[in-house]
Amino acid sequence: MFCGCILYDFYNRPNNTQARVIGVSSMTLNNPFFEVINNELKKETEQKGDQLMILDPMLSSNRQEEQIETMIENKVDAIILNPVNSATLEDALKKAKDARIPVVVVDSSIQHEDLIETTIVSKNYEAGAMCAQAMMEDLDRGEILLLEHAQADSGRERIKGFLDAIKDHPEYKVVAREECEGQLEQAMPKAAEVLSDHPEIDIIMCLNDPSALGAAAAAESLNRKDLYIYGVDGTPDFKSRMTSDPNLKATVAQSPYTMAKNAIKSAYDLIAGKDVDSLQLVDVKLIRKENLDDYSLEAWQ
Repeated sequence: MFCGCILYDFYNRPNNTQARVIGVSSMTLNNPFFEVINNELKKETEQKGDQLMILDPMLSSNRQEEQIETMIENKVDAIILNPVNSATLEDALKKAKDARIPVVVVDSSIQHEDLIETTIVSKNYEAGAMCAQAMMEDLDRGEILLLEHAQADSGRERIKGFLDAIKDHPEYKVVAREECEGQLEQAMPKAAEVLSDHPEIDIIMCLNDPSALGAAAAAESLNRKDLYIYGVDGTPDFKSRMTSDPNLKATVAQSPYTMAKNAIKSAYDLIAGKDVDSLQLVDVKLIRKENLDDYSLEAWQ
C-alpha cells in the first residue's frame, strides 16, 4: 500500500508522449536541504518539458520502499533517491533494476551499490573532520555532546570523521550521544535534557545544521552562552544566526545546487544509455564568523 506526500501532478503523464517522468524520494521534506535539491530538479526537468514525481517518506524506510515500488508501477524513466536507511531498500532496488529503471543516489550512500548506477555525495567524512579541527582551534579541551542520525550513511560519516580526528586527543571527551534524525524538533529537547543533566558539556557536534539550530535553541532556553556548537550544511538560517548567536561557531557547507545538477544530469545521461561515474564527490567548505562575509546569508552555496 502506498503512503506518503505527493508533490506535483504525475498520475497524468505529460501530453507529450516523448516527455520523461523522473521519480524523487528524499528521506524527508522537513529539511531545507532537500527543498533546495527538489526545486533545482524541478527547474531542470521543466526546462526540458519533463516532469517530476516527488514523494516524501517522512523518515520511514518502509514508506520509502513503497514509494519506490509506486514509481516502478508508474513506469518512471529514472529514480533520484536519498535513502532513509542505507541498508533496507534491497528488495525495492532489485525491482527497479529488473524494470531497467536507473537509480541515482544523492547525499547519502547506500549499501547495495550493485543495484544503483551512481552515488552523488558531499565529502561527509571530511566535513566531520573539519568540524573537529575547528573545535580544536577554538578550545584546548572540552566535554562533547554528539547529535546524530545513525540510519543515514551521510550522518554516520560526519560523526566518524569528527571522532577519528579527535581519537588521539584525550583532552576532548564525548560525554553523551543522542539520536535526533537530523531534525531540529528532536534535537532541541534532547540537547536541553543532556545539557541539564551534564552542565559540564561545552561542545555540541551536530550532524547537520537543523540539529545544530535545535541545540542552539536548547542553549538559549537554558541561558547558556558558553557553548561551542558545530554543524554541517551551510544553511542560510545557520549563517544568519552565526552573526548574533555566540554559541554557533562553525558550519561545513554543502552545495545542494551542485548535487542537484549532477543528479539530474546523471539521470538524463543514464536514460540516454550513457555511462556515468559510479561515485561523484562534492567538495565542502568550512564557514566561520571570520570568513562569513565571503558567503551569502540568504542562499546556499
